[in-house]
Amino acid sequence: MNYYNSSNNRCRCISLIIHKTNSITGTGVPGAVFELTACSGDTCRGTTDSSGSLIFSVLPCNTYMLREVSPPAGYLPVDHVFDICVDACGCIFVDDVFTPKLNIINTPISASFTAVKVNIESGDPLADAVYTLFMNSTAVATAVSNAAGQVTFTGLAPGTYELTETTPPPGFQANTESLMVVVAPDGNVTINGQPANGFLLHDVPLSEFIFRKLDASTGLPLAGATFALTQNGTIIGIATSGSDGLVNFGILAAGTYQLTETIPPVGFQPNSIVYQVVVKTDGSIMVNDVPLDEFVVEDVPVISASFTAVKVNIESGEPLAGAEYTLFMDSTAVATAVSNAAGQVTFTGLAPGTYELTETTPPPGFQMNTESLTVVAAPDGSVTINGQPANGFLLHDVPLSEFIFRKLDASTGLPLAGATFTLTQNGTIVGIATSGSDGLVNFGILTAGTYQLMETIPPVGYQPNSTVYQVIVETNGSIMVNGIPLDEFVVEDIPIAVSASPTIDTIIEGAEEITGTGVVGATVTVTLPNGSMVSTTVDSNGTWLVNVPNGIVLAVGEIVTANQTEPGKTISGDVHSIVIGNTDIEPGISIFVENLTTGLNFARAGDLLLYDAVISNDGTASSVWQSAYAIFDLGSSVTLQVSSIRINNRVVTPSQFIYDSAANTLTLFLGDIVGGSSVSVSYRVTVNSDISNINEIILDVTLGSLV
Repeated sequence: MNYYNSSNNRCRCISLIIHKTNSITGTGVPGAVFELTACSGDTCRGTTDSSGSLIFSVLPCNTYMLREVSPPAGYLPVDHVFDICVDACGCIFVDDVFTPKLNIINTPISASFTAVKVNIESGDPLADAVYTLFMNSTAVATAVSNAAGQVTFTGLAPGTYELTETTPPPGFQANTESLMVVVAPDGNVTINGQPANGFLLHDVPLSEFIFRKLDASTGLPLAGATFALTQNGTIIGIATSGSDGLVNFGILAAGTYQLTETIPPVGFQPNSIVYQVVVKTDGSIMVNDVPLDEFVVEDVPVISASFTAVKVNIESGEPLAGAEYTLFMDSTAVATAVSNAAGQVTFTGLAPGTYELTETTPPPGFQMNTESLTVVAAPDGSVTINGQPANGFLLHDVPLSEFIFRKLDASTGLPLAGATFTLTQNGTIVGIATSGSDGLVNFGILTAGTYQLMETIPPVGYQPNSTVYQVIVETNGSIMVNGIPLDEFVVEDIPIAVSASPTIDTIIEGAEEITGTGVVGATVTVTLPNGSMVSTTVDSNGTWLVNVPNGIVLAVGEIVTANQTEPGKTISGDVHSIVIGNTDIEPGISIFVENLTTGLNFARAGDLLLYDAVISNDGTASSVWQSAYAIFDLGSSVTLQVSSIRINNRVVTPSQFIYDSAANTLTLFLGDIVGGSSVSVSYRVTVNSDISNINEIILDVTLGSLV
């Protein structure tokens, strides 16, 4: 562009070159309009070309002012006015600085705005709403609302945009409205023609689908009702009413749903209504055309019937505890009750209908009542059993009988212990029982039926009993054994006779014969120290004799044993004799007997007697009884207390005595007794039968030496 002033033609002219640059990219900026004004007031304008350049040509020496009168589109204006001076030499000074070429920087317009996201109902700010700016369908920026609801976009070039909510805040519906955002060349921003800063972006809250479950009769809240919410046949959620009656399915998106009650509260009738739930886009909910805040679901209580029957003993009429009864409906158990101490069997909460009442567990000691009773609960709550009023209805049971009988000795009538019996039914063992010391045999409680009783093991010393007894337990609990009432029935066993024990005469070392006494005709068997046995028969005089076999020499201290078997009787107990030496001992023996129980001179059965004996060697000091022994014959009136035996006040050891319980004799080994010394012996006995004078039961004492 030429600038020429004729008054200045004597000066050298020069061109002013201006380059317009983008402050960010450094590239040239076209479209900037500049005005150059001389001091005379003459003006000239020019516009930067596509490269951002502008030339004011042929400027004579003078002073000028340069200003940008119109910034390029999208750029902020440059407010500075430049002082230009062209001197006589053709040099250009800008603001007193030699500047051959003037570079002017323009800053692009960068617009921003902050809208506010709020709850359309409450006006409260909403966080976490995502908004996107589109230009020509291309996303250019995204922003998320903060806790104050602010949605801020920055760095926007002038132009027209589309603002869309791409993600709603939690619990709110997405706002599908598309908003027009215009960024003016001067950086001013509007949304739909309104100032963008502070522009309110509204969202409609999603509605929680909450309603109340009530008792139709009282209006009180009901807990335990379960509902299912479906949409197009798909279950969306399942919820159960709480103690406040509230059923909460949470937030629902807009759409149509179906609500059904799947499980009614206990004691209430089922509700078969299908409710149509419509959630509108504005968040409102209608249920069967009723606004949600007016909607409730009411259930009608089941008419609850109850009754108390009474369980009794059919014989005595006394109440029975512990009987279990079950109510069935269509073969399904619906309730169970157990009779209390008063016999009461109580059922409550029964819906109208017909039931079957059955005893499932009888009281202890009673038979099961297999009768099935019909229970009808009427709609008015009344209940009948087999057509009779249910309250107070008597439920009978028959008592079971214990099968107990007594085992006796056929000869004495005394009870027998140790007899074992087996009870069977149809070949199957039902029980095994053994008589105790009182003779009682107890098979416990038996149910009605027929059984077989046999004695399988007789008591020791008694003959076997081969009788098979027929036991019949009647339905009324009574028991008959072989046609005899149980309370009259006993089983008697005949004792097997036991042979008397023989006696053995004193056996001297080296003896060739062993003799003794026994029962005429009985067989006596003698067992020698080496274990060999010799038998003989007691002669008509009541004596017996056996010869010691050749090669056997009886030595001092060895023991010979004998027993006896009488015709028709079992073998007797063993008796023992110790082989003694040939030394003759003439002892001095003194015996004292004391009744420890009463202190009296006579004794009763059960009294305790103390025997004290002193055995003295009255010879000279050179007269020694070597390995002396004493045999005490205790007789049949007393029983020895083995633990009480003492020699010289010391408890005996097993090697110091032999007690023959069958013969009731006590042999004590006293050791050596020196002449002029003595040995004390003591023991206690229990009296078996009354004794008029305890001094009369001091029996024989035999002394001997084993050497």
